[in-house]
Amino acid sequence: MIVNMKSYQLGTEKDPSDNKDILTAGPPSLKSSYKKGIPLIPLNEKGGMVSKEEISKCEPYITPASDGADYLFTVRGTSMLPAFKPGDIVACKSIPSTGFFFQWNNIYVMDTLQGVLVKRVKPGKDKKHILIVSDDNDYDPFESSCSDICSITLIVGVMRLMA
Repeated sequence: MIVNMKSYQLGTEKDPSDNKDILTAGPPSLKSSYKKGIPLIPLNEKGGMVSKEEISKCEPYITPASDGADYLFTVRGTSMLPAFKPGDIVACKSIPSTGFFFQWNNIYVMDTLQGVLVKRVKPGKDKKHILIVSDDNDYDPFESSCSDICSITLIVGVMRLMA
């Protein structure tokens, strides 16, 4: 997120020598996003998502990449390189199971019968199947039945530690 701080009149009614934290003087939308925490959820023992009850008990993290997100999730594995690296934290927004349609070639976090997958989704052989695609060509695409998907979320942000 890039914010042009020159477009905001920071501290115009205060003494310029006042060293208040810039977050308290920033635009309201920026300030409010830093006040709300988003839970960083772990996987359960079977490799799937934890329950809504367990999510509510997760420690909330405050981050600017979580605008509109319901939870944060840590990427594992290398199948989505270069889009996502192991250790990247993605901000996810839940999608209702009714009235949902896939935006083809977008990357989703899917809780499936095979575990949690972070993959691109393309059309399958019919309306009841989707093609699951990795960005790394070493991983072959495969079809999955839509009925095998327990829940699905759209990725709305990503955080990466630079090493």
